[in-house]
Amino acid sequence: MLRLNLFGKTNVFGPCLFRLLAMSVRAIKMSFFRFPAAWALPTVILAVAIVTATANQAHAGFLDGQQMILEVAWPTQTNIQYTVGPFTVAPGPEVQVNNISSLVNFTADVSDDSVTFRFPQSNSFLSASFNGYILEEDSASIPPFQVANVDPSTTLGGFNQSRVSFDATHVYMNVSGLGVQAGQSFTVDFTAVPEPSTFVLLGVGAFGLLGYRWRQR
Repeated sequence: MLRLNLFGKTNVFGPCLFRLLAMSVRAIKMSFFRFPAAWALPTVILAVAIVTATANQAHAGFLDGQQMILEVAWPTQTNIQYTVGPFTVAPGPEVQVNNISSLVNFTADVSDDSVTFRFPQSNSFLSASFNGYILEEDSASIPPFQVANVDPSTTLGGFNQSRVSFDATHVYMNVSGLGVQAGQSFTVDFTAVPEPSTFVLLGVGAFGLLGYRWRQR
Protein backbone atom coordinates (compact mmCIF):
# COMPACT_ATOMS: atom_id res chain seq x y z
CA MET A 1 0.00 0.00 0.00
CA LEU A 2 1.23 3.51 -0.79
CA ARG A 3 2.32 5.27 2.38
CA LEU A 4 2.10 9.01 2.87
CA ASN A 5 4.68 10.93 4.90
CA LEU A 6 3.13 13.91 6.67
CA PHE A 7 5.14 16.14 9.00
CA GLY A 8 7.91 13.56 9.12
CA LYS A 9 5.72 10.62 10.09
CA THR A 10 4.58 7.77 7.88
CA ASN A 11 0.81 7.78 7.60
CA VAL A 12 -0.97 4.73 6.18
CA PHE A 13 -4.44 6.25 6.47
CA GLY A 14 -3.91 9.14 4.07
CA PRO A 15 -4.03 7.13 0.80
CA CYS A 16 -7.28 5.40 1.79
CA LEU A 17 -8.92 8.69 2.68
CA PHE A 18 -7.76 10.35 -0.55
CA ARG A 19 -9.10 7.38 -2.54
CA LEU A 20 -12.48 7.74 -0.83
CA LEU A 21 -12.41 11.47 -1.52
CA ALA A 22 -11.77 10.84 -5.22
CA MET A 23 -14.70 8.38 -5.32
CA SER A 24 -16.99 10.88 -3.66
CA VAL A 25 -15.98 13.62 -6.12
CA ARG A 26 -16.85 11.31 -9.03
CA ALA A 27 -20.13 10.51 -7.34
CA ILE A 28 -20.90 14.20 -6.96
CA LYS A 29 -20.33 14.78 -10.68
CA MET A 30 -22.59 11.87 -11.59
CA SER A 31 -25.20 13.02 -9.08
CA PHE A 32 -25.44 16.50 -10.56
CA PHE A 33 -25.31 15.60 -14.23
CA ARG A 34 -26.97 12.18 -14.53
CA PHE A 35 -29.09 11.48 -11.45
CA PRO A 36 -31.70 13.43 -9.48
CA ALA A 37 -30.45 16.17 -7.19
CA ALA A 38 -31.42 14.06 -4.16
CA TRP A 39 -28.27 11.99 -4.68
CA ALA A 40 -25.99 15.03 -4.62
CA LEU A 41 -26.41 15.97 -0.97
CA PRO A 42 -25.21 12.67 0.55
CA THR A 43 -22.14 12.61 -1.67
CA VAL A 44 -21.27 16.20 -0.77
CA ILE A 45 -21.63 15.30 2.92
CA LEU A 46 -19.30 12.33 2.46
CA ALA A 47 -16.73 14.51 0.75
CA VAL A 48 -16.80 17.01 3.62
CA ALA A 49 -16.43 14.23 6.21
CA ILE A 50 -13.49 12.69 4.34
CA VAL A 51 -11.73 16.04 4.05
CA THR A 52 -12.21 16.56 7.80
CA ALA A 53 -10.80 13.13 8.64
CA THR A 54 -7.90 13.65 6.23
CA ALA A 55 -7.03 16.96 7.85
CA ASN A 56 -6.98 15.30 11.27
CA GLN A 57 -4.68 12.57 10.00
CA ALA A 58 -2.44 15.12 8.30
CA HIS A 59 -1.82 16.78 11.63
CA ALA A 60 -1.02 13.49 13.35
CA GLY A 61 2.52 13.49 14.68
CA PHE A 62 4.77 16.50 14.11
CA LEU A 63 7.14 17.06 17.06
CA ASP A 64 9.66 14.23 16.64
CA GLY A 65 13.15 15.72 16.22
CA GLN A 66 11.95 19.28 16.81
CA GLN A 67 13.27 21.81 19.33
CA MET A 68 10.97 22.50 22.30
CA ILE A 69 11.07 24.46 25.57
CA LEU A 70 9.38 23.49 28.85
CA GLU A 71 8.62 26.11 31.48
CA VAL A 72 7.22 25.97 35.01
CA ALA A 73 5.07 29.00 35.80
CA TRP A 74 3.49 30.32 39.03
CA PRO A 75 1.34 32.18 40.14
CA THR A 76 0.38 33.25 36.59
CA GLN A 77 1.29 32.03 33.10
CA THR A 78 3.69 34.95 32.65
CA ASN A 79 5.65 34.35 35.87
CA ILE A 80 8.21 31.79 34.70
CA GLN A 81 10.00 30.12 37.63
CA TYR A 82 12.01 27.46 35.81
CA THR A 83 12.96 26.77 32.18
CA VAL A 84 14.36 23.69 30.45
CA GLY A 85 15.54 23.82 26.85
CA PRO A 86 15.62 24.12 24.04
CA PHE A 87 15.74 20.33 23.86
CA THR A 88 15.23 17.90 20.99
CA VAL A 89 12.16 15.64 21.04
CA ALA A 90 13.42 12.05 21.06
CA PRO A 91 12.46 8.69 22.64
CA GLY A 92 12.44 8.75 26.43
CA PRO A 93 11.99 11.61 28.93
CA GLU A 94 13.59 14.88 27.85
CA VAL A 95 13.13 16.65 31.20
CA GLN A 96 13.79 15.41 34.73
CA VAL A 97 13.38 17.71 37.73
CA ASN A 98 14.55 16.45 41.12
CA ASN A 99 15.05 18.31 44.39
CA ILE A 100 14.82 21.82 42.96
CA SER A 101 13.59 24.31 45.54
CA SER A 102 9.81 24.95 45.47
CA LEU A 103 9.25 22.56 42.55
CA VAL A 104 7.41 19.22 42.62
CA ASN A 105 9.65 16.45 41.25
CA PHE A 106 8.62 15.26 37.81
CA THR A 107 9.74 13.86 34.48
CA ALA A 108 8.39 15.06 31.15
CA ASP A 109 8.39 12.90 28.04
CA VAL A 110 7.52 14.72 24.82
CA SER A 111 6.69 12.39 21.94
CA ASP A 112 5.76 12.97 18.33
CA ASP A 113 2.20 13.93 19.25
CA SER A 114 1.87 14.16 23.04
CA VAL A 115 3.53 15.04 26.33
CA THR A 116 3.44 12.93 29.50
CA PHE A 117 4.28 14.17 33.01
CA ARG A 118 5.07 11.58 35.68
CA PHE A 119 5.45 12.25 39.39
CA PRO A 120 7.71 9.88 41.38
CA GLN A 121 6.67 11.17 44.81
CA SER A 122 3.50 12.28 46.57
CA ASN A 123 3.11 16.03 46.84
CA SER A 124 0.66 18.87 46.25
CA PHE A 125 0.53 21.99 44.10
CA LEU A 126 -0.20 25.39 45.62
CA SER A 127 -3.39 27.11 44.50
CA ALA A 128 -2.95 30.08 42.18
CA SER A 129 -4.33 31.58 39.00
CA PHE A 130 -1.86 29.33 37.20
CA ASN A 131 0.52 26.77 38.68
CA GLY A 132 1.80 24.39 36.06
CA TYR A 133 3.70 23.72 32.88
CA ILE A 134 4.05 25.44 29.52
CA LEU A 135 5.29 23.50 26.49
CA GLU A 136 6.58 25.87 23.81
CA GLU A 137 7.65 25.35 20.22
CA ASP A 138 11.15 26.75 19.63
CA SER A 139 11.10 26.75 15.84
CA ALA A 140 8.96 28.59 13.32
CA SER A 141 9.10 25.49 11.10
CA ILE A 142 6.94 23.45 13.50
CA PRO A 143 3.25 23.41 12.49
CA PRO A 144 1.00 25.23 14.97
CA PHE A 145 -0.83 23.37 17.70
CA GLN A 146 -4.39 22.68 16.58
CA VAL A 147 -5.65 20.66 19.53
CA ALA A 148 -4.62 19.70 23.05
CA ASN A 149 -6.69 16.96 24.69
CA VAL A 150 -6.26 15.15 28.00
CA ASP A 151 -5.49 11.52 27.24
CA PRO A 152 -7.70 8.83 28.89
CA SER A 153 -4.55 7.23 30.36
CA THR A 154 -4.20 10.19 32.76
CA THR A 155 -4.19 9.09 36.41
CA LEU A 156 -3.66 12.45 38.17
CA GLY A 157 -6.94 13.09 39.96
CA GLY A 158 -8.68 16.33 39.04
CA PHE A 159 -6.63 16.96 35.91
CA ASN A 160 -9.25 17.40 33.18
CA GLN A 161 -9.79 19.28 29.93
CA SER A 162 -10.62 22.54 31.72
CA ARG A 163 -7.00 22.68 32.89
CA VAL A 164 -5.52 22.63 29.39
CA SER A 165 -5.36 25.52 26.94
CA PHE A 166 -3.22 26.32 23.93
CA ASP A 167 -2.34 28.76 21.20
CA ALA A 168 -0.35 28.31 18.00
CA THR A 169 3.00 27.76 19.76
CA HIS A 170 2.19 26.97 23.41
CA VAL A 171 0.30 24.38 25.44
CA TYR A 172 -0.62 25.40 29.00
CA MET A 173 -1.26 22.70 31.63
CA ASN A 174 -2.55 23.99 34.97
CA VAL A 175 -2.20 21.73 38.04
CA SER A 176 -3.04 24.42 40.59
CA GLY A 177 -4.38 23.02 43.88
CA LEU A 178 -4.10 19.38 42.89
CA GLY A 179 -2.65 16.67 45.09
CA VAL A 180 -0.48 14.04 43.46
CA GLN A 181 0.27 10.50 44.59
CA ALA A 182 3.55 8.77 43.79
CA GLY A 183 3.40 7.18 40.35
CA GLN A 184 0.54 9.27 39.01
CA SER A 185 0.80 10.96 35.62
CA PHE A 186 -1.05 12.96 33.03
CA THR A 187 -0.80 13.01 29.25
CA VAL A 188 -1.91 15.66 26.77
CA ASP A 189 -2.36 14.70 23.12
CA PHE A 190 -1.74 17.12 20.27
CA THR A 191 -3.54 15.24 17.49
CA ALA A 192 -7.20 15.53 16.68
CA VAL A 193 -9.46 12.51 17.04
CA PRO A 194 -12.49 12.59 14.70
CA GLU A 195 -15.55 13.73 16.62
CA PRO A 196 -18.77 11.68 16.59
CA SER A 197 -20.26 14.19 14.15
CA THR A 198 -17.56 13.26 11.62
CA PHE A 199 -18.60 9.60 11.80
CA VAL A 200 -22.24 10.62 11.34
CA LEU A 201 -21.28 12.56 8.20
CA LEU A 202 -19.37 9.54 6.91
CA GLY A 203 -22.38 7.30 7.50
CA VAL A 204 -24.85 9.62 5.82
CA GLY A 205 -22.53 10.17 2.88
CA ALA A 206 -21.97 6.44 2.50
CA PHE A 207 -25.68 6.00 1.76
CA GLY A 208 -25.25 8.45 -1.08
CA LEU A 209 -22.44 6.38 -2.56
CA LEU A 210 -24.45 3.18 -2.17
CA GLY A 211 -27.30 4.81 -4.00
CA TYR A 212 -24.93 5.96 -6.70
CA ARG A 213 -23.59 2.42 -7.13
CA TRP A 214 -27.12 0.98 -7.20
CA ARG A 215 -28.22 3.38 -9.92
CA GLN A 216 -25.19 2.37 -12.02
CA ARG A 217 -26.38 -1.25 -12.17
